[in-house]
Amino acid sequence: MIISAEKFKAHVKRGKWHTKSSRLNTVITKLTTYHTSKSDLNLRALQASVVDWAKQDPKEFLATNLNSKNAVYDFYAEVNCQFYLKKLGPFQGKAQPKGLVFIPFTGQNSKEFKVKSEQWNEAETVNLSGGIDAKKYRQFDIVIWEDKIVSDEIKDLPTTNSEIFIRAHGSIGATHVSTRNTPVENEASITTAVSVTEVCDRLISSGLKTSYAGNIHFYSCYSGVDIIPQKMKETQAKQKTKTENGQTVKKEHLVGPDCIARIGAKYLKSKGYVNAKFFGYLGPLKSEYSKPEFEEDNIRTPVIKEEIDDFMHRYVQICPQGYNILGATGVYMGSGDVAKTYRARAGRREF
Repeated sequence: MIISAEKFKAHVKRGKWHTKSSRLNTVITKLTTYHTSKSDLNLRALQASVVDWAKQDPKEFLATNLNSKNAVYDFYAEVNCQFYLKKLGPFQGKAQPKGLVFIPFTGQNSKEFKVKSEQWNEAETVNLSGGIDAKKYRQFDIVIWEDKIVSDEIKDLPTTNSEIFIRAHGSIGATHVSTRNTPVENEASITTAVSVTEVCDRLISSGLKTSYAGNIHFYSCYSGVDIIPQKMKETQAKQKTKTENGQTVKKEHLVGPDCIARIGAKYLKSKGYVNAKFFGYLGPLKSEYSKPEFEEDNIRTPVIKEEIDDFMHRYVQICPQGYNILGATGVYMGSGDVAKTYRARAGRREF
């Protein structure tokens, strides 16, 4: 359920943000109106204001979430969740946009996400045979990057009504994304990391037209989460000390002020991709491929029942970021123990 305007105002008053931005004030106004009359029109207006606030005032969005102990990210996901449950999304009742998965790694390093993306297609087929609305069904083209090779699938991708999912591992404030050389994480697996800008260059060199006006998803865990400034400074200081002592810092552990999706969006826009929409995600991403599997894995992280009635396979966990949770027994709890699971679309953020 979407919290009241009074509760939301109490959350965003915490910390230093006593002077709210005009966009945050708009969110509060739209939230008040929504609770006065829970019409589709008012929900549309509320959702649009929340998305705009998160996009245009990222520092305030980050700070209020930290100060409210994740209540702001929860609120963001819940508004989106209700928006889609009311079937107000852009593709409701329509055929799904053309989907393409781009894996920015080559050879053995592409195997992990090739297998995982093939599972997406298998899940879509199972959902269709299980009676899901045919309009919700689609198969994804899977493109593996190859140096100096133009992909016909990317070159010929419709410039509208299409989506690209760039798949890799990510973390909060990461400047690089990574993959393992095997689909199974084990001691023998080797991690390869590539900078976000290099990932974008690989997508460009694969044939993406600058006229592309579809969606580009940086489909990595935490790709839409900016690092807390103090945490960034602490991490960078520790890494500097390591390098000064002759130790190696893994590329996938490097951090900066911008999240993965913000880095990618800025870079691609600078290269002429000004018509596309760019998205990152507010937590860890996960896939579930059957209702029993989903319900078993999410006993502690329940979602609204309607979210699994039409079963899909892409989910995000909105979990605490930047602070510890003290449990009733006096022991600090892992973020996964108090996370809330949503369909991935509810936890995605535009850049």
